[in-house]
Amino acid sequence: MTGVREERESTPAEEDASAEAGRAVTDSTASVEGREADALPLDVVFDVLRNARRRRVLQYLDNHAGQVTLSELAEHVAAIEHDTTPEALDTKQRKRVYVGLYQSHLPKLDSIGVVTFDQDRGLIERNPTATQLERYLDSEDSDARPWHHYKRFAGVSALVMLLGAVTGIVASVDAIALLLGLCVGLAGLVAFHAYERR
Repeated sequence: MTGVREERESTPAEEDASAEAGRAVTDSTASVEGREADALPLDVVFDVLRNARRRRVLQYLDNHAGQVTLSELAEHVAAIEHDTTPEALDTKQRKRVYVGLYQSHLPKLDSIGVVTFDQDRGLIERNPTATQLERYLDSEDSDARPWHHYKRFAGVSALVMLLGAVTGIVASVDAIALLLGLCVGLAGLVAFHAYERR
């Protein structure tokens, strides 16, 4: 043996099979790369959604097909933030939200491809990439929940129990356990509310 390997010619069937396998590998690699290029990383998703104003923008655009103006979007967001109607907003409230959207929030959403923001014309349009964020958004505005009522009730109940325990009206161990439970419940509500608003 001379150590030289003899190469044989491949048959047309082998060439077809080899070409087919090469195309399959290329196609599967391209589809995986395409999915990775289109998918938003989770850190980007959560960075975008941690701001309540950006969540409101995405919810508004989800409910309004096509382009919307910056003015109508700012008016809608300002009305939610001030718990009023768009007609009852004053100029300062509108302008504060308008400037924040124009300078910060919409350029950020545009830079990751979630919306198209035409700064010159003041037009915003939702892009297909935004569908990746839908599962993380509440179907209803989370700020619409009456958290202040829950907190007020828990706080007043805890105060009544504390006053009862201090004055001796309620002197049983059960009352102290109830007071402790109310305090823990109140702390839990506050912590959950703070986490949800991030």
